[in-house]
Amino acid sequence: MRKLALFSLMLVFIFSACKQGEEAKTDEDLAKGQAAEAPQAAEGDSLYGGFDPAAELKALEGTWEVKDSLSDKSTWEITGNQVKRTAGDKVEEGTLEISYPGKLAFVQKKGGGTEKSYYGYTRNGDDVYIGLGKAGVKQGDDYLVAVDGLLVMKNAACKFYERDMFKDGFKQDGVEVKCEIKSEGDKQVLAYQTPDRFKKGEMRDGKVNILGRALLDDQMAGNQATKVK
Repeated sequence: MRKLALFSLMLVFIFSACKQGEEAKTDEDLAKGQAAEAPQAAEGDSLYGGFDPAAELKALEGTWEVKDSLSDKSTWEITGNQVKRTAGDKVEEGTLEISYPGKLAFVQKKGGGTEKSYYGYTRNGDDVYIGLGKAGVKQGDDYLVAVDGLLVMKNAACKFYERDMFKDGFKQDGVEVKCEIKSEGDKQVLAYQTPDRFKKGEMRDGKVNILGRALLDDQMAGNQATKVK
């Protein structure tokens, strides 16, 4: 009888030790399993490629002299996504928003709502461009231009994505359009066509200069910001 009780006690200890080992292993594997099951964007799945808005905001830290209208310049003091914009005696405070390549929004709270002022935006290293005109980025082998929508060139083929009026982004189905990279004198340009929103069924021609990773039309090229500090 004593032998049976001792044997039963041994089984309890063995079972408890096994169960504790399983729990420890399960906790460790659970973390690994959760990481493995987390959705991973396949390379090339994202419309914007590896474009990183956070990196763009970090590059904008500091004080800049910006030509943000047809004739006037203002000073932008940027910390994180916070910005104080000074033009003469007028001082405005708000936040910066970069949701997609080629555009930057100055966001203010007004009258119980939100007001956004959009500007073309791109940079090539430390050279920053903010203002009126069309702009975009060369992201790896892809070209993305904000042009009344978004023009995306991948593998020498172009699609135009229309703005989605119900969210801050673009419609999923793009329209195939003509585009090419060519030389014009000593410059390289991306020439493209996009649907004319005022004339249904017709196309509009456009082009942007390729300056390193920056894509910008001639008007935008005249809007280089100057870093004050």
